[in-house]
Amino acid sequence: MKLSGENILVVSNEPWSDVWFSKHNYAWELSKNNTVYFVNSPSNWKLSNLFSCEFSIKSINENLSVVSIQNTLPSTFNFLKEINNYITGKRLVKRIPGFKSGKFILWNFTPLFLFRPNLLPLKKSVFHIVDQNWTTFYGTSILASIADHLIIVSDKILSEYKEHMSKSLVIGHGISEDEFNIDSSILSSKREELKAYGNFGLFVGSIDIRLDFEFINLLTVKCQSINFVFIGPLNIKPSHPYYSLFTTSSNNIFHIGPRHYKELKYYIRLSSFCITPMDITFPGNNIAHHKTLPFLAQGKHIFSPMFLDYSSMKHLMTLENNKAELINKINSFKGNETDEIINSRKAYAKEQSYNNHLSKIADFFNETHSNNHIQ
Repeated sequence: MKLSGENILVVSNEPWSDVWFSKHNYAWELSKNNTVYFVNSPSNWKLSNLFSCEFSIKSINENLSVVSIQNTLPSTFNFLKEINNYITGKRLVKRIPGFKSGKFILWNFTPLFLFRPNLLPLKKSVFHIVDQNWTTFYGTSILASIADHLIIVSDKILSEYKEHMSKSLVIGHGISEDEFNIDSSILSSKREELKAYGNFGLFVGSIDIRLDFEFINLLTVKCQSINFVFIGPLNIKPSHPYYSLFTTSSNNIFHIGPRHYKELKYYIRLSSFCITPMDITFPGNNIAHHKTLPFLAQGKHIFSPMFLDYSSMKHLMTLENNKAELINKINSFKGNETDEIINSRKAYAKEQSYNNHLSKIADFFNETHSNNHIQ
């Protein structure tokens, strides 16, 4: 079965931008065969919101539009969250073409708003959980109970929603089939951009408090002959003790800023290997990493701490929690890998394509039913 010809409202806690996460990728992939509205999470409340109803719809392509909307009230208390939830829903129904028809699917990646789908004229509602610890937020239990379906990124998170197992599907991170196609002229341009770094290791992702900065600092001390390129937004303050690692040229760490998600495959292809230096003591950080599949899609060796969902993938990547040992393995890596292992990585990534995932999700929708939703 295939999801096709539907009207879908994708609700995200992260805004539409060049930096993509699961929410953005699902919106993009769903828009290939459906009409999709990607709803940005409301930005910080300001007093003027009481007197104006900021609302805009921006077209990204023929089937994908981004909706920006603001909360009327500050969400400082739960009763205000409920009022904002109601007002936001009413405004979306009024302003999005065809929403009143009752033929839309709500595909919500966040319990922070639109957490009562039963208040909307919907065909179906989905709570797609790709982040751990949503259970601490108001709206999570409400949305999980009311939604027709739960899609959960890992078995490790499913346990937090065990009372909803009958309507839950566990399906991991995905990858677009576009990520396997390389344009030689673009690759040549990126090669020119990166030539100053020689044979480099690559990290792609947000530079924020989830990273293991002690390990990254070790790279500057123990791996001085290797350059490391970091791609992604710098989301730490200048007062952070390791801020200068990414803002000076006095070491082997080179932060080149963010790049559009659809360009990342070229940087990955040109790297010698990839790293995912996450702090696995940070809540949810020890389960998986959403850039693993793009790395594997280009056949790259990954040096990483032990992620729980990757325990069966030790033949494809290096998983090691001991920092000194992981440093030793990076220094020992020669890059002379066989075609067999490179092709095995690509094959594994292809199995996790969004086409395959969406086919499974469509079958799941067809097989499961919920009586919780008020039509």
